[in-house]
Amino acid sequence: VHALSLLQMMGDELKLEPNTVVYNSAISACDKGKQWASALQLAGDMRKKDLEVDVVTVSALASACAQGQQWQRSVDLLVSMPELKLVPNAMTYSAAISACSNDAAWPVALALLTSMRQ
Repeated sequence: VHALSLLQMMGDELKLEPNTVVYNSAISACDKGKQWASALQLAGDMRKKDLEVDVVTVSALASACAQGQQWQRSVDLLVSMPELKLVPNAMTYSAAISACSNDAAWPVALALLTSMRQ
């Protein structure tokens, strides 16, 4: 929650434009605070501002969704990466697999593990 306040203060009071790194940090803070919906909102804000979404962004989003037991969203983020011309890394796969293990989606987790090895 503090990270979101700081992000807003950057634009409102300090008249600074947050970049991808700043947004990634705020999304990671949302992950740690189990605020998956806020993390997705921040990603939407990034797109509106035409900021680059990178592997760190998607990995943090996938992890935030995993924390919020949103395994479908986490997997969807992983699957969408090629459209963004991004290559998933171990953190992205780990977040999606972890999200699936927290639900009855273990077959999806197994499929992700198999695709990760390829």
